[in-house]
Amino acid sequence: MIQRVQTLYILLGIIFLVGSLFFPTYVYRAITGEAYISVFPSKVVSQDEAGVAKGEMVWYIAGLFWWVFGIAIASIGMYKNRARQVFLLNASVVLVGLLLALMWVQFSSYGHAALSFRTIGYGCYALVLGCFSFLRAAGQVRKDEALVKSMDRLR
Repeated sequence: MIQRVQTLYILLGIIFLVGSLFFPTYVYRAITGEAYISVFPSKVVSQDEAGVAKGEMVWYIAGLFWWVFGIAIASIGMYKNRARQVFLLNASVVLVGLLLALMWVQFSSYGHAALSFRTIGYGCYALVLGCFSFLRAAGQVRKDEALVKSMDRLR
């Protein structure tokens, strides 16, 4: 149901999820030379000093990303069962945290594990903003449930 505020928050979270596909989550650029490593939710792109670029698919990270996306889409349809909708939204927040951790493990496996603002890409910010949108939607669902219960008490 689009009229509800929590649905708009869920859609905003889905937009952030899709946006994270187009921006790297973690980036490393060597100070000397052309070497870089970029980790996306679906692949890792690296280039060595000689300028040879290669991309490799990371299936477990891509699969987890699509699970989070599917859960977020499914939670929109659960507007009649608020408890299940809150559960799905909280599960998607936990899975996005796991997704960020797995991408960090994949990034650090290349030997560049120093975390700084220079290594965090826009995709990481998009995933975190998606988490906040899902948490905000879960809060709105709880608030809606409390309102319905208070109205039932008045009857």
